[in-house]
Amino acid sequence: MMIQARGPVWHRTQHKPGMIPKGRTGVDTAAPWSDRKRDGWVSGLGTFCLVAGKSRILGAFKWRRNSSHEATRLGREPGKWQGWITTVLLDSTADDKARVFQLQRPRRLLLLTTTRQGADKSPARTRMRKVLTQRKHTRVYKQRSDTVEPRPGLVKDIFELEPCGMRGHANNRWRFAALGVGVQRHQDPAGQGGHSTWAINQEVRGR
Repeated sequence: MMIQARGPVWHRTQHKPGMIPKGRTGVDTAAPWSDRKRDGWVSGLGTFCLVAGKSRILGAFKWRRNSSHEATRLGREPGKWQGWITTVLLDSTADDKARVFQLQRPRRLLLLTTTRQGADKSPARTRMRKVLTQRKHTRVYKQRSDTVEPRPGLVKDIFELEPCGMRGHANNRWRFAALGVGVQRHQDPAGQGGHSTWAINQEVRGR
């Protein structure tokens, strides 16, 4: 998920050379541009979110560069959760046969994603598509819209992150992690007690 930065922005062609337009102050220089399907180009921060499928409780909420590749970040995460997870769901950014097989062989993790139409031109991609489109796997992947997708939005709404005024890569690493832990602490007892893991705004914010 991408979060729009607060304040004035600079054009993405000016970002790389560090050219801030004359007279424009308060620009978040650590917020690069990236393309968001729903909203187009956004200057801001990125988030990386892991959610437990069965309990639907937030597993981790982490800061990442807005311009970084989510699927590449995913490749570094599963090793930390070895023995805890067996299946990973990610959107079409993970449509890469090398990445799918990388998780499958040494780490014994099943990566489920959606594939691009007309891209199955090699035996390896054809084999990958056959695995991903098995009925049992498509049924599991459909759960992503109810488990993974809404959780970053929940954190964003509780802490009113958009537009985001927090700045600096180093600071946001621990800030975003702390936000995730705050949500976890209240989602877990709510789930254990049979209550909604959504209606926790007052508990998290202490209101």
